[in-house]
Amino acid sequence: MKTSLRLVAASVVGAIALTTGAGAAGASVSASARRNPMEVVRTKCNNQITFRSIVLHDLAQRINHAQRLSPEQKEPMVASINETINVLETVYRPAVNNATTREALAEACKAIFVDLRIFAVYVPQTRFTAMVDALTNWKDNLAVKVQAAHDAGEDTAELEALLASAGSKIEEATTKITSVSPDSFNADPEGTREIWASVHDGLKSAFVDLLHVHQGVTPPAG
Repeated sequence: MKTSLRLVAASVVGAIALTTGAGAAGASVSASARRNPMEVVRTKCNNQITFRSIVLHDLAQRINHAQRLSPEQKEPMVASINETINVLETVYRPAVNNATTREALAEACKAIFVDLRIFAVYVPQTRFTAMVDALTNWKDNLAVKVQAAHDAGEDTAELEALLASAGSKIEEATTKITSVSPDSFNADPEGTREIWASVHDGLKSAFVDLLHVHQGVTPPAG
């Protein structure tokens, strides 16, 4: 993920370098680009801003429709996304459009990739939120089957313990997911990566717990 951002940033810096342009690279550039290569770069950076705005609008919708987040948990996440969209359109786009030198344009474009942390914060936040929804729905369905087995006289203590374990891990992951913001990432990038790794491991462990419950309440095939 971070590598892809670096590649995009490198492509922008490379495009800006065309303003010095010479050699074989210059031969492959159109006449209009050679006349005003800054406008080529400006267009690419504006396209990146538009792309990020579209992604953010989609992520906000996904969070709003998340089943297992409370309104109190959703509100700051969506507010942070909306604030980022506003910054993209009212700060970063004008900076790109108003840049009059190669250096100013390079700084304005670089900020798009460095400062907002869209793919380091919001994308994993939304992906893990979807996983929480899916696991919680599965847990609830399994709980009905475990209760039915208990009512039929079966010993379900182990299965109930696994359900409780999965529920605890999902709840802990949810708390961590909603704790991350662009500001917290910028303050402690490595700490945020550790949080995402912990969320991943916790949800994976919850999945394993639920898989054991599923196996316990599902009759053998044949």
